[in-house]
Amino acid sequence: MEIEWVRGDVLGHGSFASVNLAKPRKDSDDDNRFPSSMAVKSCDDCCSSTLKNEKEVLDQIGSCKQIVRCFGDSCSVEKGMSLYNLFLEYASRGSLSDQIKRNSLKESDVKRYTRSGAKGSASYTRKRVCSLRHKASKFVTFRRW
Repeated sequence: MEIEWVRGDVLGHGSFASVNLAKPRKDSDDDNRFPSSMAVKSCDDCCSSTLKNEKEVLDQIGSCKQIVRCFGDSCSVEKGMSLYNLFLEYASRGSLSDQIKRNSLKESDVKRYTRSGAKGSASYTRKRVCSLRHKASKFVTFRRW
């Protein structure tokens, strides 16, 4: 079943994709299957191999609370463009890089994020997934911590 959703505010841009807030449509049956807010990474469908690979890797890893969850994917046509959309867990606190720029990290936060990053990396290693870029802009932070 395809996700019925509404695109929200821009959260960021990468080299080939943009990230927006996404919410399931209120009138859809998706209310129980998806969180009230997600991040949707979108790119031109003809250039979607990297995002499709990201989905494959996240599906391989499965459930790991230190790694962003993937809720599925879809294709859409918006403003005449065919887009590939990847639905991810919304990291409400942004990236670790964002927090560093805001000077909002305490020593206890640094310890917790370092430990969490190591656990997430170990999960990649156990699943024999090799490609993991360790940089602050790739680590995202959540309120659940």
